Amino acid sequence: LGATIDQAQSALERNPYFAHVANYLKGYALFRAEIEVQILGSEQAIRNDLLGYCGTLDRRVMIAGEEAVIDIKTSQSVSASWALQLAAYAMAVEVVTPMKRFALRLMRDGTYRLDQFDGPDDRELFAIAARSVNAQIAAKVWRVQRRDP
Repeated sequence: LGATIDQAQSALERNPYFAHVANYLKGYALFRAEIEVQILGSEQAIRNDLLGYCGTLDRRVMIAGEEAVIDIKTSQSVSASWALQLAAYAMAVEVVTPMKRFALRLMRDGTYRLDQFDGPDDRELFAIAARSVNAQIAAKVWRVQRRDP
């Protein structure tokens, strides 16, 4: 532990940017201290072949006995697009039961906010968007192939 602390202090001294990062790390440490969370996966590559997308899930966890996905954010405000992003992550890893979906916002003052996204239509809205994008890509490929001799 001492060596790790020494390395962190050395990094802070060499690069002032790390001092800015420290408060976000405090927020994450506070979250872990206050909320009982079992980490099932971290920085997990996910994919959904049916809808044709992939991504990287920040955390797959158990919270209060229920499986959930968490995306870690540093934004001070919530974005509406997160609901669809989290729906996509959940749809890629869900087996039977829909998973809970959270954005963990690490605040610049060293605190955190845990925002739950539970819109009943989020998954279907994302699926519609993914199919639309895939159709647009397929149409472009088809047009290019028609032009090739």
